[in-house]
Amino acid sequence: MAGKRDPSVVVAIWATVAAIGGALITTGGGLLSGLLSAGPATPKTVVSTVIQTETVTVQAPAGSTTKPPAGAPVGKGLSLRELPAQGTRVFTYSPQTVAGVRYETVLGAPANPNNYRRESYIAPADKGTFRAVIGLVDGAPPDSTGTFVVTDSKNRKVEKTVLAGKTETIESVVGKGQRFSISVLSHTGENTLAWVNPVLDE
Repeated sequence: MAGKRDPSVVVAIWATVAAIGGALITTGGGLLSGLLSAGPATPKTVVSTVIQTETVTVQAPAGSTTKPPAGAPVGKGLSLRELPAQGTRVFTYSPQTVAGVRYETVLGAPANPNNYRRESYIAPADKGTFRAVIGLVDGAPPDSTGTFVVTDSKNRKVEKTVLAGKTETIESVVGKGQRFSISVLSHTGENTLAWVNPVLDE
């Protein structure tokens, strides 16, 4: 009859439907199991460190100044101590206190009003300017004065007179490789006059 189906065809159809359904169930179950096993998502904690810096400005007191040490001639030069004196040695090196400051390199000699104490040198070929701090060694009477003179080979002089308790800087272009002399005279009795850190520069 036209309305009847072949039993074998019906069985095949149902078998196919059952297989598809089983596959869907298996796949869905696997997805569900995976989701359940994964558990809820764990939130991540982000730690950030903030470093704060602070700038502090310290103002110097009004009127304050920074000065180089007294008695240190400006510039690096050759110490006069490294040059031999020409002729008789008059001055000697020793630590001395001048105007209240202690110095290690002082070229000095007792001087009096009667005559100048003098030493001569020959400048090196690459140094032509003499420079030193000058003053009277402490212990001289307060009104004591002394004159310091630098004389070059052409008899040109640079001289300064200093009062006890004070210091000055003396500078003279003596000429590279030229002969020159330094001399002192005390105007008020016998006092030790000092050349502090004497050097020769270019």
